[in-house]
Amino acid sequence: MKSIVIMCNGSSVREVNFDLLKGVDTFGLNHAYKYYYKNNWWPTYHGCYDYLTNHMHKSKFSALTLQDNPIKRFFYITNLSNSDRFTHVKLNESQIGWNDSESSFENFYGFGNSGTNACSTAICMGYNNLILIGADCNQIDQYDGVEIRGTRIHFTKTPSHNPNYWFDYYFEKGDIINLPQREKFHSNWWPILAKKAKENGVRIVNCSNTSTLECFEKSVLEKELENINDF
Repeated sequence: MKSIVIMCNGSSVREVNFDLLKGVDTFGLNHAYKYYYKNNWWPTYHGCYDYLTNHMHKSKFSALTLQDNPIKRFFYITNLSNSDRFTHVKLNESQIGWNDSESSFENFYGFGNSGTNACSTAICMGYNNLILIGADCNQIDQYDGVEIRGTRIHFTKTPSHNPNYWFDYYFEKGDIINLPQREKFHSNWWPILAKKAKENGVRIVNCSNTSTLECFEKSVLEKELENINDF
């Protein structure tokens, strides 16, 4: 089997020893690019499947695709770069379906959130053993620096501690995001992905020890990485 670690951005990633990920294909998401620059650590792939985040960080994402860094491919839902490493994912949110090849990016069935869509993207690239970290699905709406305005969160300051994410500066003063709406976009969509993956012979294992998701096999990252060559 072809294995990849899907790096969702839940706080449980704080406990991950990144040295374990050397030589392992990884898929990072959204605002995590801030960590890459600061720590000179880079995933194999990076993506963002949220329209507001694509809009707010368009120039940063575009620059990321054009700079000399180790990321092999980028996947965004707005057409923001002419880099050979960039793939424009044309999101179809009006139908439920299955994405299974590179051609699927032309009409990509959405799965509600960036973590699920990263899994689906990896499947299109031929990965069939997906190891989840940070898929905690336990977000809260109100915390330090947050001001809720309608369906969006405005950050009036950089949180001193971010309880939802794996580094505290994941969101910074001036950032604007959509409310997580956990039930609508997370808790409901992960089981749909789990069911379709099983039907199509794709293994997805959840290595977050704080995850509220019950639709995947549970394991620990160290064990999964040790067993990669056995699949």
